[in-house]
Amino acid sequence: MSVGVQSGDAVTERPRLLRAEILRLRSRRFVALLLAIGFAIVLVVSIAQFFIHARPSSADLAQAQVQADQSYQQCVTSNPDIPVDQRDQACRQPPQDFLSSSPFVAADEMPGIATALGAGIAALLFLVGTTSGGADWSAKTMPALLFWESRRTRVLLTKLGVVAGLAVVAGVLTQVLWTAIAAVLTSTRGTWLGKPPDFWSQLVWLDLRLVLVAVLAAAAGYALASIIRNTGAALGVTFVYLVVVENVVRFFFRSLTPYLVAENLGGLVNPGGVIVTTGQQFVPGQGIRMGEVHLSNLRSGLTLGLAVLVLVTLATYLFRRRDLT
Repeated sequence: MSVGVQSGDAVTERPRLLRAEILRLRSRRFVALLLAIGFAIVLVVSIAQFFIHARPSSADLAQAQVQADQSYQQCVTSNPDIPVDQRDQACRQPPQDFLSSSPFVAADEMPGIATALGAGIAALLFLVGTTSGGADWSAKTMPALLFWESRRTRVLLTKLGVVAGLAVVAGVLTQVLWTAIAAVLTSTRGTWLGKPPDFWSQLVWLDLRLVLVAVLAAAAGYALASIIRNTGAALGVTFVYLVVVENVVRFFFRSLTPYLVAENLGGLVNPGGVIVTTGQQFVPGQGIRMGEVHLSNLRSGLTLGLAVLVLVTLATYLFRRRDLT
């Protein structure tokens, strides 16, 4: 009979711990401040875009299309050696390049601004993660929490899960909000001209990758602060690594460049990934050439995910082994 009671207690403790951590995170003023700053950034960017751009008239759009066609014909006539299947790539210019006004062109503006906003939100969520990971140690409330729930692994992973969940919600809301605002801007101050057929599918995949960046940033921040047990020190270590260590590696150890955080962030976010150079190398029959490595979205995502997993694993191990003092 006692075994059944213990089993029931173990099951009921899980949602209690989860609810407690959600309430704990919601009640922290600094977290609310950071989220409010993120929301304000989205609004400021949107308002700025509204006043910067002006919607072209139908006559302007028609004239731009005529000029684009004329430019294409002139390019083809002037370069008859260009193969037929390469003419569009070599000579075709989008009609919006010939507009005299400055409209909000969805095909150009939406992905770029979405990426910038996603990077900003990820940075804020890294701060959320570090403050959450260091708060219980700086306030010395961790011993009291472990007296209530002694299973340390469950405590740490629940806290980490709550932070990651917040990152998912914040990242999704940011991209959904920006997409809705951008659609309004396009209808009132811009044009859908030049939108490729796969525009929306590519935008959705970009948004999902940006949400993943936010989750990885929040998880990395929490794990690092949990390892060091201090928010300020975790931020200092991050700054030194990104500004000093990675630049030293780029200068002296070029072959390790494909494994750096900054390069892999670019590889994850940019459509199709990025190509990074790894220094000079000898290629038989070709001599000395600059080595290149393609960091695809998948490769960069796996690299960053593995790095965060290592941090979380180390944080869990140390949390289970170390004293609370």
